[in-house]
Amino acid sequence: MPVAGSENARLVNGRFRADRPVGDHLHKVAARATSTKSSTERTSRMSSSDRAKDTQRTAASSARETPGLKSFRADPVKGARSLLQLSRPDRLQAVLADRDFRAGLERLALDARTSPKAAAVLSKFATRSTFLDAVTAAVSTAGAWAPPSAFPETPDRQLVSDALERVRPDWALSWLAEALVLAAPDAELRHYFAMRLLLVAGGLAGAADALARSLVTFAYDGGRFDGNHVALIHELRGCARGATAPPSADGAPVAALIYAMLSDQTVDNIVEIKSALASLLRDVGQADRSVAPDEVVLVAAGQLDPDLPEELRDRGSKGGLDAAKTLPGADQAEFVRAAAWMDADGALARAVQDMGVLARAFEQLETVVEDEAADRARRARGASNLVLQWVRQAARERSIMALNQTGEHVAFDPLLHWMEDEGVAGDQVRVIKPTIVRGTGSNQIVLIRGEVEPA
Repeated sequence: MPVAGSENARLVNGRFRADRPVGDHLHKVAARATSTKSSTERTSRMSSSDRAKDTQRTAASSARETPGLKSFRADPVKGARSLLQLSRPDRLQAVLADRDFRAGLERLALDARTSPKAAAVLSKFATRSTFLDAVTAAVSTAGAWAPPSAFPETPDRQLVSDALERVRPDWALSWLAEALVLAAPDAELRHYFAMRLLLVAGGLAGAADALARSLVTFAYDGGRFDGNHVALIHELRGCARGATAPPSADGAPVAALIYAMLSDQTVDNIVEIKSALASLLRDVGQADRSVAPDEVVLVAAGQLDPDLPEELRDRGSKGGLDAAKTLPGADQAEFVRAAAWMDADGALARAVQDMGVLARAFEQLETVVEDEAADRARRARGASNLVLQWVRQAARERSIMALNQTGEHVAFDPLLHWMEDEGVAGDQVRVIKPTIVRGTGSNQIVLIRGEVEPA
């Protein structure tokens, strides 16, 4: 019988009770320690793919806890509101990592082909930088959205045009051109859609081609402009003034626009329309000397004014002589290089806009590391500056620059700035990402609008 105070006895309910031998207890403790060690070793031997899967499972678990994600899975149109209000980075990343969220975006993109509501909701995601890449992937394979005429509310059309400016699917030009045609009677809306059409088209030629196609389709469907041709021409001239293109012998887009407008038999101001088109053609010839003498353009010019072809020929020949003096030995290779730079302008502008993001990331890193890690961070920053200097040089070659700096307070301009909340022109806002332009003075055009927030 165990004795009180002995190592193998303990008091239970007022009575002494025999315990198991101490040796057995120590054996079990050692076994548990061995098991824990083995588990730790197995964890350390996990492959990178296993760790990635574990990270994905953790993110998915966090996403399931994110408010609004469950309702978004059930109905993306109704459930989007809560997700669009998220601001915490961890929750946003969890949502982006969730398969059901990506599937919901794909569902919205498919529904947007016939549903203006789905297109509007998807546009709200697209105008938030956090979701832009995910939306672009969903839209790229889904097909064109419902036409502008299907949107009963003008703000929804504007929202979609902002989204298309950022996502830029291959059908964006036709959508924006139709929106511009429908907005022709309203000066403010006309300017709004014309600017976005020019931005997506990359210049006057692309915008003219898209607008010509839209006008032909509109007339074929029985539409009537009620004399708004002139307003459209003036808007294109105003938005595109100073926009230059690489030398090109293809004047077909501008000629197509001329024929599309002249073919409308319902107008009663044909003389005014011809005069406006002639002015547009002179603008094109001034911006790109090689377009004016093109035979396609000259034939179309003859439909506007019998003397216009000769005027354009004279301008072209003088421009050609001036170009020869300015660029001695210019040949086809020079034109190809210029065209290649033009194609790269969009990507180059985004690189210039995001250089500040990289610089701030290094600054934040250097404030939280010490000793050798701090030295490595400084060397990494120096290496990045070495790479970025070539980006700056390329930008200078194309006259690409930022209009303002991150953190700067400026007056809100919807043609220069994008803001998640609704803004009023003239309100003070703070720059998050700067506006990127090409050229200076009257030759300046906007490549990418800056991102701003209320000051």
